Amino acid sequence: MAACLRKHCVGHFRCCFQKKFGSLCLVSRSNSKLAQEHESTELETNGGASPPSQNATMCLEPWVSEGLANNTIKHKQHPGRMSLKTITAPPRLVEAASVLLEKYPVKEMSRKADKFANYLWSRHPPTTEALVNKMFHQTYHEVMEKQEREGNTEPVTRDGVLQKLRQKVYHWQPVTFDAYKSLLYLTSHLSLNYSVLLQCFSELSTRIPSFSPRSIFNLGSGLGSAVWAADAIWGSQVFEYYCVDNSQDMNTVARLLMQDGDSQKQMNIPGVVFRQFSPSPLTNQFDMVVSAYTLLEHPGKKERLETIEDLWRMTTDVLVLVENGTVAGFTLINEARDHLLKCPHDRPCPKFSKDNLPCFSQVTYKPLPQNHTKPNNCSVRYSYIILRKGRRKEGDEQWPRVIQGVVTAKNHTHCHLCCSDGNVRHTIVTARRHGKDLYKCTRYTQWGDLLPVTLSHNQQ
Repeated sequence: MAACLRKHCVGHFRCCFQKKFGSLCLVSRSNSKLAQEHESTELETNGGASPPSQNATMCLEPWVSEGLANNTIKHKQHPGRMSLKTITAPPRLVEAASVLLEKYPVKEMSRKADKFANYLWSRHPPTTEALVNKMFHQTYHEVMEKQEREGNTEPVTRDGVLQKLRQKVYHWQPVTFDAYKSLLYLTSHLSLNYSVLLQCFSELSTRIPSFSPRSIFNLGSGLGSAVWAADAIWGSQVFEYYCVDNSQDMNTVARLLMQDGDSQKQMNIPGVVFRQFSPSPLTNQFDMVVSAYTLLEHPGKKERLETIEDLWRMTTDVLVLVENGTVAGFTLINEARDHLLKCPHDRPCPKFSKDNLPCFSQVTYKPLPQNHTKPNNCSVRYSYIILRKGRRKEGDEQWPRVIQGVVTAKNHTHCHLCCSDGNVRHTIVTARRHGKDLYKCTRYTQWGDLLPVTLSHNQQ
C-alpha cells in the first residue's frame, strides 16, 4: 500500500509493487515539493497546473456526504484534513532548551543562529563531475563569445575558464557540529524540526490508524526532535528509539534536552539510546526508520542511494525521509522516491517534470523564545516522503492533494490538485456546480490537505 503525501507534487496514499525492493506504501507529502531565491516562481494562481477545468466532474465521497448530512462530520474537519494548527514544542522541551541556553547572550545567539540557519537552508548537494564538465564547456564558449564581441584576439586559456567556473560551481562541504554549533542549531531549529516531524507523524497516524511502531531508528537524529514528535503521537507504545548522529556534541545536547538540562537526571522519554555509528542493516530492523535533513550530508549520489537502500532494509514497515523545502531538498527527496517507488500515481512528479517546479509542504510553528529574530509564529516549507512496505489494499483511497493555498473568492474557490493519474489540475469549485457541501469543504481546506472526492473517468 503506498501513500505519497507531498505538498505540491505527491499527494496520495497508494501501494505499488516495486520490482527491485518489493511493494511499498508511500505516504509522501512534499510540502516540501524551493530555495528562497526560487520562491518568486511559485504559482500565485495557477500553480503550474493547466487552466481551470470547466468540465470537471468532481463529487464528495458518498459516505462523506452522508456524514455531513447527519452532522457526524463537520465541514471544518472533513476526513481529508491533515494540516495541524500552529505547533508549539512541549513545555518540558522548551524549558530544557532554556536551561541549556541561559548562559549565553540571547541577542548574539539569536543573530548567529539565524545566520547559521540561512546557511543550512541555502545548501546544495555536491556538484557532479558530469555537471562540472558541462559547465566548463558552457563557460568556455561564453568567454570566447565575449572576447569576439570585444574584438579581443587573445586565445582563451584553461586557467581563465577555470577562474570563471569557480564562481559558478557550488563548493560543497560537510557540516561539522561542535558544541557551540549544536546550540546554534538548537536555537534556530528545535521548534522547527519538531513541528515538521510532528506534522509528518500526525498524518501517518491519521492515514494508517492501525500503525503503532514499537521501535524507531533515527539516522541523523540531531536534537532528538523525531523522538519528541513520535512520543507526542504514539507515547508509551514505542519501546525503543535508536538514535544515530555522527556528532558526539549533538548527541550530548539531545540527551540533555531529555534530562531537563540536568545530566544527573533520568531521561524523561524511556528507551532512548544515542550512538555515533549506524548498526548493520543486515542484522537490525525497526518498525519505523526516520532520516531528516541528512541526504545533503553525503558526498555524492552513490553514497546517498546506498544509505537510502540501507534505511529501507532496516525498516519492517515505514520509512520517513525529510529535507528542506528548497529545490535542493526536493530534488533529493524526488531522487529517493524514484529509486524506491514512484509518485502515488506511479508516474513522475507532474509539476517538476513539466514545469521544473518542486513540491513542498508547509507547517506553522512557534519558535523558541530565545530566537529573537523570528516572529511569534513562523511558517517553514519542507519536502518529505513516507514509504510503507506491503501490498496496496483493494479500494485504497486516492484522493487528490491540495498542492498550494486554496484561494477563496466570492461564491467560488480555486483548488490546485495533484491527482492520482499523475496530473496537476486547477479546479474552480462552486456551490452551484459541485454542491454546497463540497464547496464548504474546500473553503476549510488548506495547503497539504486531501480533498475527499472522486473524479469522473474523463478527469482521470
